[in-house]
Amino acid sequence: MNMNKKVNDITEGRSLSEWGDKKPTDVQVGGDHYTKQTVQPAELIQKLDLSWCKSNAIKYILRAGNKGSAKEDIQKAIHYLELELQIEKEV
Repeated sequence: MNMNKKVNDITEGRSLSEWGDKKPTDVQVGGDHYTKQTVQPAELIQKLDLSWCKSNAIKYILRAGNKGSAKEDIQKAIHYLELELQIEKEV
């Protein structure tokens, strides 16, 4: 699989029966805190080829205040960035 492609490029022409003609990036299971974003976190993360910790930080930053407490989401983002620093220090 070409990792430089966007999620929509990878799924182009495919349809999952439960979603009809929608692409996976058009549908969110369990809310709408990502689908109402201008850019889907999954597409941004994939395009930037981010680490797991940075990816989670971005995800929580982008959803801050749209699902639960904004403060909690920011704290989660900070935690993942602290994990990233720890991992980088140990490498």
